[in-house]
Amino acid sequence: MKNQKEVVLNQFLALRESNPEKALKLLMDTYGDAMNGIVGKILVHEERIEDALQIGFTKVWKNLEEYSPDKSSIFTWLLSIFRNTAIDILRKENNRKIQSIDSSVYD
Repeated sequence: MKNQKEVVLNQFLALRESNPEKALKLLMDTYGDAMNGIVGKILVHEERIEDALQIGFTKVWKNLEEYSPDKSSIFTWLLSIFRNTAIDILRKENNRKIQSIDSSVYD
């Protein structure tokens, strides 16, 4: 009997070429809550969390064909995309704060 991870992997691999929209929905339904939790630990504000999830799933959509089960599990692949997306948002936010502080210092 296959475990849940194997079932999702096999469904995803079968769908990503024939029906990529359904493949993305499968990932969103299966891993969306986990990605929300991961992003939520990095970004505190709900608006930023939602931004990170939207950007992250857009990146997943654009790179469906890049996933290789030989390199990592789907969860690990998604984790790296969403963690890096959240960190990028955090960096941009911090850079804006630094720039605004710098401009007020020199005014």
